[in-house]
Amino acid sequence: MKIEKKNTTIFFIGTRWMVLEKILDFPLKVAAILTPEGSYLEKELKSRKIAHKLLSSKDDTIDKINRADFDILVSNGCPYILPISQLKKNGQLFINIHPSLLPDLRGGSPVNGAILYNKPAGATCHIMDDNVDTGPIISRVNVKRTENIDLGLLYQLCFLAEADAFTIAYKRGFKPLAKRNINKANNIYYTRKQNDLFIDFHDEIDNLIRKVKAFGVPSQGSIFYYNNKMFKVLDAKPITNKFLLSKLNNYDDGEIIFKYDNTIVVKLGCHLLEFCGIIGNMDYIEVGKNIFNSTGANVNT
Repeated sequence: MKIEKKNTTIFFIGTRWMVLEKILDFPLKVAAILTPEGSYLEKELKSRKIAHKLLSSKDDTIDKINRADFDILVSNGCPYILPISQLKKNGQLFINIHPSLLPDLRGGSPVNGAILYNKPAGATCHIMDDNVDTGPIISRVNVKRTENIDLGLLYQLCFLAEADAFTIAYKRGFKPLAKRNINKANNIYYTRKQNDLFIDFHDEIDNLIRKVKAFGVPSQGSIFYYNNKMFKVLDAKPITNKFLLSKLNNYDDGEIIFKYDNTIVVKLGCHLLEFCGIIGNMDYIEVGKNIFNSTGANVNT
């Protein structure tokens, strides 16, 4: 289906603004904009005084789709898995814009997964089918990750890439690229689970640092419990200062060496790690005590 006519009608469902902004810039009609209550997009639409409807449930969403007259449904953060084969009418196109380089990092938390599994980041526009983040790929945009890009910034870069992926797809008339194999062994499906957030201080240093960085925003945060209190950590980095490293043998493995502001420095094996952006009552963390006394258990906070 090649889209060229200016009267093409879009039905948008999602939680993010940048793709929708492109849609509103193009010569396209918008039949409806649907977003969950409390989403970032709802706040953006309210501030811009753009008409929209709120989603209340999957059944409500399906009902609104069935009642609507449109050419293309655009999903960009839709909270539900839609039964595309039951919804799609003749001549309609259902597309999704996803913040990863599909077919890798399918699932609900691809931006976290890019850091956690040290994968390339980016965005993909693809035709939807009844499965999650499958269907023919229309366009992909790569986002090169560097060490100075934290999770919060990577989210924004991937959302920018989503807008670019939609633009490329629009200019190509939403024509799919050549078929690709979605069953490669190194492709990952990743949706964040609560247990993924817990820090294992016995883990290999590179894995530990990558895990903390993979959830390094206040709404997520890697978690540990200490003195029966929960703490979130937003960043972790190795200390390379030669003077401090010369004192390494003065400390026990797991010892909390320094505590200042929202930061602690801990000896782990032959490394010194700085854990930054800690959220929690720092009065319960004591210098000279051992971080291995922490736990991932769900204790009373």
